[in-house]
Amino acid sequence: MTKSHRVGVHRLERHSFTFTEDNLADESLVHLKLNDNRITTLLATCDDLSHLWLGHIATEYGMALWPANANLTQKHHQERGVTVNMESKGSPVLAEREQVVTSSCGACNKEDLPELLESLPVVDDLELDVTFDDVNTLLEQMREQQQGFKETGGMHAAGMCYGVSMVEFVAEDIGRHNAVDKVIGRHISVHPTQRPIILLLSGRIGWDIVAKAARMNIPLIVSVGAASSLAAQTARFCNITLLSFLSGGKSVVIGPHRGRLNTKT
Repeated sequence: MTKSHRVGVHRLERHSFTFTEDNLADESLVHLKLNDNRITTLLATCDDLSHLWLGHIATEYGMALWPANANLTQKHHQERGVTVNMESKGSPVLAEREQVVTSSCGACNKEDLPELLESLPVVDDLELDVTFDDVNTLLEQMREQQQGFKETGGMHAAGMCYGVSMVEFVAEDIGRHNAVDKVIGRHISVHPTQRPIILLLSGRIGWDIVAKAARMNIPLIVSVGAASSLAAQTARFCNITLLSFLSGGKSVVIGPHRGRLNTKT
């Protein structure tokens, strides 16, 4: 599978068109199944799909470990997209989500704001001090690993950190929530007993991202883009701190852990 496709395009330069080729980010239908029963269909980039499956099941259905005796297979269909199926004896039957998931996945079955908030856990406190030099360095480490964005200019990234010294995992996808699922899936498959401390984002913070972080007990989200009003309200409810619009020593800080943020470098 690939993150991008070479596609013929017309490029406009100096008031004239030339025909050339460009790398466009892959966006495909991805069907997630458990024991051949469809769980959901995503619009996603067709790489790292095993971790997408695992992260999505963890953040949306609460299954945060590889099922015992599991066997994951992928089948590519030119017209129907890619099917990712996990075969695992004894796994529960999960409720199918009928519509294609494009963004804010998890909110479609909730009817009002209190239900959205009350469905989420309260996260344990942030227990280490973080400087703005730390988070800027971590974001720069993530940028260096964003090969899909370098190729296409059209892919989101998410990074996972267990401390402030390095970014442990980076994942990319056409969808913000898919990139988060992929990086969470890598965390679960490699270091399932470690607690992730910081979630890095190349874009904005919406409700769906905060909800996924809450379900994984992540206390700090750092983003290049802005946070939405519902993301801010949910972060406060869940004991999560958001550092949005981060640039150098500047950021919009939302949440309870300001005492852990050292502005001196």
